[in-house]
Amino acid sequence: MDVYVLHLHAFVGLYIALRLWFVSKTSAHTFKHNAIAYVMGLAAITTSLRIWLGHYTEVDYPELTLNSMLLLVLIAIKGNLPTILK
Repeated sequence: MDVYVLHLHAFVGLYIALRLWFVSKTSAHTFKHNAIAYVMGLAAITTSLRIWLGHYTEVDYPELTLNSMLLLVLIAIKGNLPTILK
């Protein structure tokens, strides 16, 4: 069971990174917004890579919950960070 939850966490992190880096195509982005999106995506993808490489072996339910909520927010705002960073 824990293996499935770990892989769920990895896919949530991967989807966060993809959503932040490639989905939003608005012209309202500034350097600050791009930098924040890059760092957030990098943090999410790092967790995914650590899980897939075997360095992250225990399920961290609070982190999974936070990442899942972040993913839901990003889906709701269509990856457009300036919407919430005004």
